[in-house]
Amino acid sequence: MPIPEGRVFNSSHGVTVSTGDGRSFSLRADGTLARFQSRIPGPAPNRGDGPSGTIHAPHTPMAIGPPSTSATFGREGRITSLHTGGFDGNDIRHGAHGERVIVAHLQDQSTLVSTGRQSGYLERVFDQDGQVLVQRTYVSGNKTWQRNYLGSSKMPSTAAVAHGTTTNGAMRFRVVYKRYLPRYSYPPGFYRWVNQGWASPINYKWNWTTRRWYIYFGSYFYPWTSYSDGSYWLTDYILGQTLADGYDMQPDGGGAAANNTANAGRGDSGQQADDETVGAQFSTAISSEVKQEIASEVHQQLTAESGTDASATYVQAPVPDDPDQFMQVGHVFVVSSPINARLDENPNPAVAFGFQQCNLSPGDVIRLKSIPQNHGPNTAVVSSLVDSSASFPLQGSLEVVASLKSDCPLGVQVILSSAMLQEMENNFQAQMDDGLHVLYGQQGKDGVPAVPASTVAQQTAATDNSVDTTELGAQLLRLQAQANQAEAQITQTMMSVQAVQSQP
Repeated sequence: MPIPEGRVFNSSHGVTVSTGDGRSFSLRADGTLARFQSRIPGPAPNRGDGPSGTIHAPHTPMAIGPPSTSATFGREGRITSLHTGGFDGNDIRHGAHGERVIVAHLQDQSTLVSTGRQSGYLERVFDQDGQVLVQRTYVSGNKTWQRNYLGSSKMPSTAAVAHGTTTNGAMRFRVVYKRYLPRYSYPPGFYRWVNQGWASPINYKWNWTTRRWYIYFGSYFYPWTSYSDGSYWLTDYILGQTLADGYDMQPDGGGAAANNTANAGRGDSGQQADDETVGAQFSTAISSEVKQEIASEVHQQLTAESGTDASATYVQAPVPDDPDQFMQVGHVFVVSSPINARLDENPNPAVAFGFQQCNLSPGDVIRLKSIPQNHGPNTAVVSSLVDSSASFPLQGSLEVVASLKSDCPLGVQVILSSAMLQEMENNFQAQMDDGLHVLYGQQGKDGVPAVPASTVAQQTAATDNSVDTTELGAQLLRLQAQANQAEAQITQTMMSVQAVQSQP
């Protein structure tokens, strides 16, 4: 279908056509559609005199107002991202392995997230004793669980700032940093038992060998065959659970079809020089050296937990400050959700958006190399399939040290926001918390040595707000149906003036 008539803007990496009704089409140099955006139309501005009054063509209204719909497309025409409904609308993003994550910001400030056909979570925010408590209720198949977070910072929602709107007479706020709150606590002696070495290495047999996710990632992740202390056991537990969760985000078939699609037409290097998206031709397995770096992070955390007063009965696991504790050069992160990241390199006029990009998937491993000095709050450098609603001023340059096929190639450096790194750190802490609880239950069994006499205390949630998980499952299905409809109608939305003007 032809692009509608409008003002044409040329650049070294493509063409943008802007119509008078609020629509904008960005084309690559080869003519393929890269990006579409529509805005709610508004009245023409006062033309005045001089250059400022000659920007817009005569009798052409200026499109103003918030973006109502925006979409990006791969070179072959597939939707890679779609946003509908204005600032507080729905976001749909596709990953490199067939993942589709849908984020809906609801009117009550809760967030509904679909991470797969049968998985997702509801995130709600509560005011508890003057603190912001964030509670996520997860569902995956027949499993349900909750995680609690402390909202350490918040900001007015973009919609409220743009329109001056309020909710119940007060400015609406959105939590931007969420720090994981551990569910369990133990005596200091338990952490020392986990961390300070067992009498002799143990052989441990994981019950993963028949799991579909383990078979799928068999050439990428290799558990150690023996463990000299719990920090190494926890390392394999964290990696295994993160990969299992990532597998649940993929469509049926483990994403094999998506792998073939993502690599179609690529050369031996796994990337095209004139394409904005680069991808690895093959997986680079998590090496023993990289796992050792992760184990060191676990060891440091356990040391912090066991270094309290020996007379203490229980230890509340420390919560990392955002972002001081984890924004340290050399810190290793395990990716926990699909991310589309910009490569850390000079602008490239040969690609549509000026910078090349690549995908990160759950289980990829990255290492913080530096914190750029030229970052700014208006620089959009990352899109997460979990939350892409805001940009953050603090960024880091990270090197890819292990990645799956079609993801960012080994050694590539990417720019990510500290908010995305916080999400990875939260998942790391949550998986470690679960692993400690499993290890506590298995002590004295399956070759695991017995722990010195101790007990475990489960932390009571600061706010007891149960969720009807049956209704949550139904909400996620409705959200997926809405996403299907939005993606099916994107062509009509782009080409129809009436569709653009009727957007909320």
